[in-house]
Amino acid sequence: MARILLVDNDQDWLDLIGGSLPDFDVDTAISYKAALRAISSGVSYDAAIVDLNLIDSPNRSTLDGLGGRILDKLRDNYPATRRIALTAYPPSSVKQVLDQYVVDDLLLKGNMALAVVPEVVNAALALTSAELPPGIRALRSKLWQEFDECRKDWSYRFERQSTNICNELRSYIFRPHVDEAEMALLQTQLDALKDQQKAFEEMCSRVAAMLHSIKSDEDVRLVQLEINYLRRTFHTDDGDGDGDGDGDGDGDGEL
Repeated sequence: MARILLVDNDQDWLDLIGGSLPDFDVDTAISYKAALRAISSGVSYDAAIVDLNLIDSPNRSTLDGLGGRILDKLRDNYPATRRIALTAYPPSSVKQVLDQYVVDDLLLKGNMALAVVPEVVNAALALTSAELPPGIRALRSKLWQEFDECRKDWSYRFERQSTNICNELRSYIFRPHVDEAEMALLQTQLDALKDQQKAFEEMCSRVAAMLHSIKSDEDVRLVQLEINYLRRTFHTDDGDGDGDGDGDGDGDGEL
């Protein structure tokens, strides 16, 4: 089942359009920031329906174009995701919108029949199916799953270790005598952990972009190499099953 990202700052439209797509897995985002979180989460979206204007504060213009930024980000970083614009602009602006945001189609709120929405989505998805050789989509899905498990494992361990260090630092507040050297060492460990987290996220962004761009067996091979390198570099391939990589099941092994 294809997975769709639906972005609109109006809950009524999210409900209406989402309800018109019962044959798809639909994730919704009601703000610009929520949309950014969704597309950066590692989920592989087959298509995205994005309202062009997503007001994120009372002071922003109703023609803010934030949805356009989401479409541009999808185009640049996740080119395999089909892009469908959603807008209340008048029909006379259709060509301008299509040219400006390089989308597969455009849904106009003013005169949109909900029955058309799944037809538009299926037409956009057909473009991807035509581009991908047989079997490549399944291989890409398998790689996405492997990548997602790797990322969740490391994120879990990062949270556990950083929480442990922060708790230990806070404990010094209640001690009568403070060991400055030990505190400095803990802070150094925490800073190093944060640097690792940043490096990991940057590499994950690279892998995610490669996954979205897969079109051939060679692309699959290169992505697999990148995932293997990611796992080796950040020790997410220990395979002990306890989520920390140290084999003792306590969840706080060294990263």
